[in-house]
Amino acid sequence: MLDRIVYISESVEPQTVESVERILDISRSRNGGCGITGLLIGGASWWMQVLEGEASSLEPVWQSIRIDPRHSPVILVQRRKITRRSFPDWSMQYRREPEESFDASLEQWVGGIPEPRLRDQIARFSEVFAKPAAPVRNVASG
Repeated sequence: MLDRIVYISESVEPQTVESVERILDISRSRNGGCGITGLLIGGASWWMQVLEGEASSLEPVWQSIRIDPRHSPVILVQRRKITRRSFPDWSMQYRREPEESFDASLEQWVGGIPEPRLRDQIARFSEVFAKPAAPVRNVASG
């Protein structure tokens, strides 16, 4: 039986392209070696990750994520048994798109997920956290 863990977290420090690439390289190498697949979506300082795999492989990864000082809080959104993977071919797929293409890309990567609950969670996260914020305008009072 497979398990799925979905969590969101906030970066303690601003992330650079290089720091994200390092995290992805390590994750892909580790995940591929122990049969974990998933998705990482980033936006501003908030991140959502979906991890899928055998419980015996997933648990040590989850424990290391929970104590990683690079993000806080780490909020568990879902942990459950699953019968099949939503991301069978992704050792760790990552997407962060410019605003104009974000909605189309999101639909493309999650449209094939067979589980409506997971699709909804990803869509809600992207709506709240992953889209760039609208610019703030100063309005002079007078």
